[in-house]
Amino acid sequence: MTIHFNANLRSVVGDRTGMLFWIMDPNAAGFIIGYDLDGTQVHISQVDTKKQPIESWTDDLCRAKVQAAIGQDTPLDILSVRPWVFRRQIAQTFQKGKIFLVGDAAHLFPPTGGLGLNCGIANAHNLAYKLAFVQHNVADASVLFTYTDERRSVADTYSRQCVKNGQQIIALLRSLNTAGVDDPEQARRNMMIALADPLGLHIGYVYGASEPRPDASYYSPKLIPGARLPHDWISFPSQLSKASETARSALPSQPIDVSYVIELDEKQIEERRWSTLDLCAPDGFTLILGAKDIRLRSDVAEARKYYNMTPRCTPSFIMFCAMAAFTTGLALLATTPVGQTYGAQMLLTNIITPWGM
Repeated sequence: MTIHFNANLRSVVGDRTGMLFWIMDPNAAGFIIGYDLDGTQVHISQVDTKKQPIESWTDDLCRAKVQAAIGQDTPLDILSVRPWVFRRQIAQTFQKGKIFLVGDAAHLFPPTGGLGLNCGIANAHNLAYKLAFVQHNVADASVLFTYTDERRSVADTYSRQCVKNGQQIIALLRSLNTAGVDDPEQARRNMMIALADPLGLHIGYVYGASEPRPDASYYSPKLIPGARLPHDWISFPSQLSKASETARSALPSQPIDVSYVIELDEKQIEERRWSTLDLCAPDGFTLILGAKDIRLRSDVAEARKYYNMTPRCTPSFIMFCAMAAFTTGLALLATTPVGQTYGAQMLLTNIITPWGM
């Protein structure tokens, strides 16, 4: 369906000026051709006439479709609405006696690809010089018979490509799970899920899980062993208890700065200074216990005392040891015979790996 309308889209597109704008929203999937962003445009979409009969396309429906495609309320006038069939048509011959077919008179393509105009202009280019040659007696009339032979095969190739383009667009909509879905809101939800980043794969995996993830995109925070520690904002009351003061001192001295997020007010910025992820020290292991894990707390205290876990190596000390191991490994590689290189490499690996390099 082609809806010819008049609207000023300059304020909508801003600096993203162009002529062809693809619309993926299920309510108005298709594209807008901006012949004149200050005025004349067309919206083209695929229509199932069994669900939306041609006679149901009133001005109000067309206006709603175009508004959905634009994405915001914009003053517009519906100039015309015209249904058409997605197909290709090519005349058997482009010439009959002194009659020649050029452009859309010779071939009709789907608009997917915008190849019809190019093909029509090339038709005229091919025919014009031949007519001129005959008119000026440079060539006889037989040269005109080459017009169909030369241009019809080109038009056939163009038309097939337009159909292929259209099929690929439909395949894209199917990949977004919007094709054939009657409920526009459900189609929109399907599209957002299909376009979602595979966050579930990136940070949603659980070590030791016996079942594979059912959904790569959906991320469900889990506070269980083997899962990544979920993010949540940590805030403290104005008057800190001794326990809260201890917890606060374990967090980084420099809080997260989210003041650049213009959607947040001062109170929201203040509430977003530390994350649960800040609880994990960069130079050691962190054990997180629930408020009811009293027995575990005493067990941890005993374990720290027994294994002498209180002192922690600083990152600078770890880096120093790693660089020392790396330098030692280079020296070994440089002085070890070729036949023993593998052994030196293994030693280098064993030296460096425990230090986290």
